[in-house]
Amino acid sequence: MGLRRPPRTASPARPARSGWAAPAPAALQRARAAYALCIPRTLWLTARRRAQVIHQVAILKRRLEFPDDAPRSLRALAERCMAIDPGQRSTFDQVKRELAQLRGALPAF
Repeated sequence: MGLRRPPRTASPARPARSGWAAPAPAALQRARAAYALCIPRTLWLTARRRAQVIHQVAILKRRLEFPDDAPRSLRALAERCMAIDPGQRSTFDQVKRELAQLRGALPAF
C-alpha cells in the first residue's frame, strides 16, 4: 500500500518518476532512533571490555588458559608470545618460522 502522488510531466531538467511511494511507518522511525542510541552504548561497552582485558593482562598478569588437549608445541609458542618480559617474547620472524614448521605437524581444525 502506498501513497499516490500527482503525476509529473517529463522535462529535460526533471525526468518523470513513478507516482507511488512506500509510506514510512512510525515503527521504522522509532527503530532507527533506538538504533542511533545503541551506537554510543555499544562503543562504551566495547571500551569498558577493552579496559577490563588490559587490567587483567597488565595489572593482574593473567594469561589465556589452554585446554588440556592443546598441542604442546602450539601452547609453548603462545606462552612465549605472551611472556610478561618483552625481551622474552618471540619476534614475528620467529613466530612465522615456527608456525611454518608446525603446519604439517598439527592436525587440521
